[in-house]
Amino acid sequence: MNGDPAALRAMLICGVIAAGLLASVAVWSVLLRQKLLGRPWVPFQPRRPAPWDVLAVGGAVGLYLLGGLATATIAYAFYPERAADTPAPTTQTPTETPTQADAARDRAVDGAPGGAAPHEKKKDNEHTLTVIIQSRPGVWVVVLCVFSAVVVAPIWEEIFFRLVLQGWLERVEARCARYLRIPATVRGVVPVLVSAVLFAVPHIRPPTADRPVPLLILAMAVHTTVSAGLAVAVLSFLRAGCGATAIDLGWDRRHFWRDARRGALAFVAIMTPLYGVQYGLKLLLRAIGLWQVAPDPAPIFLLALVLGYLYFRTHRIVAPIAAHMALNATTMALFLLG
Repeated sequence: MNGDPAALRAMLICGVIAAGLLASVAVWSVLLRQKLLGRPWVPFQPRRPAPWDVLAVGGAVGLYLLGGLATATIAYAFYPERAADTPAPTTQTPTETPTQADAARDRAVDGAPGGAAPHEKKKDNEHTLTVIIQSRPGVWVVVLCVFSAVVVAPIWEEIFFRLVLQGWLERVEARCARYLRIPATVRGVVPVLVSAVLFAVPHIRPPTADRPVPLLILAMAVHTTVSAGLAVAVLSFLRAGCGATAIDLGWDRRHFWRDARRGALAFVAIMTPLYGVQYGLKLLLRAIGLWQVAPDPAPIFLLALVLGYLYFRTHRIVAPIAAHMALNATTMALFLLG
């Protein structure tokens, strides 16, 4: 190798993947042992029903949509000719880590017979963060991408999808259980499933036309700022307008480190299946000629099931946030290394 940077990066990535696989096997061995001993993987922590009602949830949904509207408004204001072709960015990291081979494939498609004509803009479904980082931006833009994906996105999205939506769905389920006699063994299943589906849907990325990187960076900055503000606004509204306590909002500092460790271990347990599903679907879609279809929603749905399970069992927000952060941080690290 003689210090070849590409070879060293490849070895490092292979080492990280091998270490992750071994760690995943180790965690699953512990979980299997707990199951055989009759111990729950995550002890159940009951709480009172969420104090927010359907109107409060509707308000939170409106604020969530406001984030995309603000991004689209900025895009139209600064790039009116591109606004129709530029989707509002998501601050979540794709589970996929694009490689140089993917980029070479895209270039080959542009120049191949029957492919896109030289004057046409090839459509792709690459993630916003992927497009930005592949453009080799400055260090502060990379910091923005990492901060957006690893910090802001997990916090805001877990507050919205798990705390607000799943918390309210659990309240509805508890009321229905009085009349439908829902068995205790299946309680929580519907709230977790519904919130997981709603979480996966925004990750559908249809092919879009060429997107100017300056516009994407601006949109990313706006979306990150808006998301952080909305997280504070939703929590403040639930606290002041709905009478929610810190426990209702999923916060208990006595369990912070325990929940953070629990979330990190949950990610270690599921990362191999998640990435396996991601790349398996990617290969399948390419094999049948649908290489422009992003496979992200499937692994994201599986991730959301785990996040919902963590929230349902603990009724605290730290564990799902930690698992979400771990996924995004790992994917960003693999992408930057690759």
